[in-house]
Amino acid sequence: MHRARPSLALGLVEGFRPLIVDHLVIGLCTSGKIGPAGFTTDETRGNGVPVWTATH
Repeated sequence: MHRARPSLALGLVEGFRPLIVDHLVIGLCTSGKIGPAGFTTDETRGNGVPVWTATH
């Protein structure tokens, strides 16, 4: 068995990432710990899509 293959572990974890991150972000937003005032948008990245950046 070749143990230097993190791609399998990362591939398995990838399916759970949205569940964990979405739960965390929604929880922080609903509790009032983060909100729109803590972020700014930067639309100069070349593709015109707003990029949210934390201001704290």
